[in-house]
Parts: sequence; structure tokens; C-alpha cells
Amino acid sequence: VAGLDDLRPYNYHQNAIIPVLTTKSCIDSVLRRFHYMFEPEKVPGSVDVQLDELHEPRLFEDLLITPLPVKHGSLDVLGFRLNDFSYVTDASYIPPETRDLMRGSKICVLSGLRWDPPHPTHMTIPQAIEVAEEINCPTTYLVHMSTHVIHAEIEKKLPKAIQLAYDGLELYL
Repeated sequence: VAGLDDLRPYNYHQNAIIPVLTTKSCIDSVLRRFHYMFEPEKVPGSVDVQLDELHEPRLFEDLLITPLPVKHGSLDVLGFRLNDFSYVTDASYIPPETRDLMRGSKICVLSGLRWDPPHPTHMTIPQAIEVAEEINCPTTYLVHMSTHVIHAEIEKKLPKAIQLAYDGLELYL
């Protein structure tokens, strides 16, 4: 959420409030950290967002948005499933119930910080591989990698259905 203030151009371009779907704890954090956006005499030119909790899947036009509860260390955060596309980054643990929600996705994007050692707030590449194989996703891309990940070396170790993402990658569903 540190880049929330940078959404101003979208307000100007759309001439509309931006809906934000998230957890209660995230809403509380945003209200504390960006109080100036929500005060009665809000700072002119600051971002206009509408904060709403997302507990259940929600339909937006032809897109079914399903929240995917995961852990980032001890923090409860959300990944999202958009129709047949699941996106979970910045996570250290994906609980079994969330893995069930991800099953049937055609493409998954998962964080894989590095091969090892384990990290308290991010999955390692082997942990991401385990999740992708368990949910049987036909195509998985790993993101949120550290600078220690050398593509040519790691790609040799990956199963066929799992690839490292790269700048400029475009996905079509």
C-alpha cells in the first residue's frame, strides 16, 4: 500500500473514485497511514479511494474476483483469483483452504523469492513449486524473486509447467 498515493493520475484520468477491495486489517492500516485522504477536510489533490472488505467472491462485469487469504509472515494478506487466473505474491504460506480455491486455475503467478534458505515472509522457489504441483496448475510463473536468482540456473531446475517471469511478460487468458 505504500504506493497508494501514486494512484492520483488514475483518479484524474477516470474522474472517479477507485474501489479498493482488501482485508479489515489493511483498511485499518491505510486509514492510519493515509489519514489525510479520509479526513473531512481532506488534502486537495489526494487520492480518492473507496475501501471495502472482501470476504466472498465478487463479480465485476465479466470478472469473478475471489479473495485468496494467505500469510505474509504473521500478517493476513490477500492474493486474488480472477476467473481462471490466480495471483499470489508477497506470501510465505498458502493454507489448504486457499489452495482449494486456486484449483482449476489455468495460470498461476506465485512468489518465489529464492531457492534457499527459507524466508520468514516469502515462499522459496521449492515451496512455490510444491503449491503449483499440489493445485495442478498447468502454467505457473514465479515472481518476486531476489537478485540472487539467476534465470539460466534456476530454470534448469524447474518442472515443465513452471517458469520464471520476466519484465515485459504478457499473459493472455
